[in-house]
Formats: sequence, structure tokens, C-alpha cells
Amino acid sequence: MSKELLEIRDLHVGFKVFNGIAKVIDGVNIKLWPSEKIGIVGETGCGKTTTVKAIMRILSRNSLITHESKILFEGKNILKMNNSEIQKIRSNKIAMVFEDPTSSINPVFNIGTQLKDIYKYSLSYEENNPGKKELKDDFKPKVIQILKNVYLPDPKRIYQSYPIQLSGGMLQRVSIAMALINKKKLLIFDEPGTSLDVTIKDQIFRLITKVISEEKTSIILISHNLGDIRHIAERVYVMYAGRIVEVAKTKEFFDNPVHPYSKGLLLATPKLSGGLGEGISGHIPDYTNPPKGCRFHPRCKYRMPICSEKKPPLFNIDDSHQVTCFLFQNKGATINEN
Repeated sequence: MSKELLEIRDLHVGFKVFNGIAKVIDGVNIKLWPSEKIGIVGETGCGKTTTVKAIMRILSRNSLITHESKILFEGKNILKMNNSEIQKIRSNKIAMVFEDPTSSINPVFNIGTQLKDIYKYSLSYEENNPGKKELKDDFKPKVIQILKNVYLPDPKRIYQSYPIQLSGGMLQRVSIAMALINKKKLLIFDEPGTSLDVTIKDQIFRLITKVISEEKTSIILISHNLGDIRHIAERVYVMYAGRIVEVAKTKEFFDNPVHPYSKGLLLATPKLSGGLGEGISGHIPDYTNPPKGCRFHPRCKYRMPICSEKKPPLFNIDDSHQVTCFLFQNKGATINEN
């Protein structure tokens, strides 16, 4: 397999808060290969969005990233890049679609103006700059076509519209159009289907899949919807309280989840036959005073004395399936469900 497109090494992110430092991300390690699709799952507040915001270098000013943290994109550390380098990455290499589309859409300008400006801005950062003449060209046909591609009705009207004139679902499709307007090597989707109805979400995911196959784009998908992860991702990273607790190929994860938290997530999923899932007792810890050892141990019915003393390393279940849980320190160990 070719070299990793993206590698996150020992990422630690904290935030200055009123009563101290919130230690949110605690040693996250993630690898993403060219053209690969990975999913990151976990309950609200576990650090998924913070992790991908670190990739984009858009964390808030009160954030703290430790010196040992590394985010390598094409072999270069994003955390050490200057402003010009990171702007080039954002323009032509990596794009992110946020859960709230209003966070990336300016309410003052119409949709066409914003999409044209994004496209021209990305062209200005291309290695083979097309020159001033092309940057003055009319990009309206290009913009209308991308609006069609994200299944927006009457794209010519949408082109002239202001954000306040569009529904939440339409704005989400506009934000996806912004990410797709030029070819990227990595697309990050943070709950992209939240504002979309079921039929439109299916169309958008089909579009995402088409882009991946045609342009060999890598994908990071963050979602609470395990069905979306199962449909899109090839590998799954399970995150709990700022730590990766399980990594597996998608089919293996759904067929054989091994970490107690992973099992709880799947059991909490509503069933097609009706009724709610079982849920997981307790709540995510206070990041200003997180529990020692395994951060999940206060909520785990399988906890052992060592769980509150030491941080579990990554144990191999097999070559493509790893878990951070002392129940698996002997290869092949299983959880007794009795």
C-alpha cells in the first residue's frame, strides 16, 4: 500500500477554561491512505470535531496543542506550517463540510458570489497559476453546474439567492458544493446529513461516493448515524473522551465489536422493529479532571483494578483490528457476556 495521505500522531489538545485546562484530546493516532474512506464515531462531546478542526488548523484561540503532537499531510506537519502554506492546503488539498452550514456561509453575499470567489481563490493557489486572464473569466456556468450536482432545485435561482432565503437543507447542500467546487485530496464531513431529509441525504451520499471513485479523493466522515458510517466508510475509528478505543474494518466492526464502549454504541442504536436501544449508563467525564487510566472505566461493567491505574495501550485483535482495553492484553481474549 502507498504511503499515508494523512497521519495523526499522539495528538493532545486542551482548552483554557475558567477552572483550569480541559484535556479534551488525549493521544489520538489516526492513519488515512490515499483514496480511503474512514469513519469516526462516538457520542457527542467525545472529541471528533476537535480532532478534524486540528487538521484544518481552525481551533479556537483558547486551544493548546502539545509539542509532541503531529498531523502529517503528504509527509508535512500541518501544525508547523506558516499561514501561506496552510491557506494553500485549505484551498486545494483539504476541505471540510460542517454540521452547521451557516458556519461556512456568509449571510451578506449571495450564493453565486461566494462560490465564484471560492473557485477563483483556489485557482490563485494552484501550483500552475492560470494567470490573470483566466481569473477574470465568468465562472457562473461552473457554479451553476456544481449547484446542479448537489441536487439543488432551480440552480439559477439559487445562484442569485441570499442565505436567508434558503432552508437549512439547501444551505447544507451549498456548503457541500463549496467543498466540491474544485478537486481535493481529502474531504472531511462532520455530520453532513443532519439538515437533510432522507431522500436528499441518500442522493448526497451517492454523490460523495461518485466523487471518491472518480477523483480518488480520501474521506473522513464523522457521524452519530452508524448506518451512514456502514454505507460510506472502509474503516472505523471509535472515539471516547478524546481517545481512540477501537479501530477496525467496517464489516469487522459491525460483525464483531470488542471494546465495551463499541458494544454499547451498537446496542444503543434504535431497532427497525421499534423501540429504543439499551443505551450506556453514565456520561462523558469532566475534561478538567478526567479519570486516571482508561477514561471509560467509570462507566464500564467489565472494569478491573488496572483500568483505573494505567492507560491501556493498543492491543491487536488481528492485523486490521485493534482495541485499547486490558480485557484484550492476551491476544484472542473475549468479553464474557454472562
